[in-house]
Amino acid sequence: MIVLGIDPGTALTGYGFIDLSTRGTLTAIDYGVVETPANMSMEIRLLKLYEGIKEKILLHKPQRGAVEKLFFHRNVTTAISVGQARGVIMLCLAEAGVEVAEFTPMEVKQAVVGYGNAEKKQVQIMVKALLNLETIPKPDDAADALAIAICCANSNLYLNLMKSSEYDHHKHIKFPDKRYQTSQGEEISKEFSLVLYGRVPHSGGSIRSWFYSADCDLVSRPAEK
Repeated sequence: MIVLGIDPGTALTGYGFIDLSTRGTLTAIDYGVVETPANMSMEIRLLKLYEGIKEKILLHKPQRGAVEKLFFHRNVTTAISVGQARGVIMLCLAEAGVEVAEFTPMEVKQAVVGYGNAEKKQVQIMVKALLNLETIPKPDDAADALAIAICCANSNLYLNLMKSSEYDHHKHIKFPDKRYQTSQGEEISKEFSLVLYGRVPHSGGSIRSWFYSADCDLVSRPAEK
């Protein structure tokens, strides 16, 4: 399944396409930004944004899309322009028949890092690790868009597990082996199992980067020989 994440903005709108395999593996397909010059009138900038995002959607044909939610902003002018960009993006997704999800910045950080108040650098490092990229995605808007896509992909995977006819009270899902560091600097393996316990709340820790939902707990397990 191809997922598109978008970090909306008028000057720069970040986009990130990732592929979610049936095994739960995440792979980056394409990412970057749509830029509109400040000397353009607003209607032309929005048109350029529409054309840029639509071109990418037609190229990659995502099944799901995710856009960051707009929160109250002290700068009213900025909030209005971001809201206009969000509207254009939502229109593009709707025209293409793409199912859209919206996530708060805290939900995205929770999904990628496992901590809702994580710093931007921590999010970027985890995006690089989860997508097996050689370097941190640039510019920052593109990295943010990939993080939004990861959040969407993980939430979709979690919902599919909950809907699965094979679901039982203690279900274990294996993920590909790959070592990376937690925000505390501890090296761990992504060879762990997802264990669902109904609605057991999280008990802290940072190995929760696969799901933003608080309905599951990730338990570290050594790779089987």
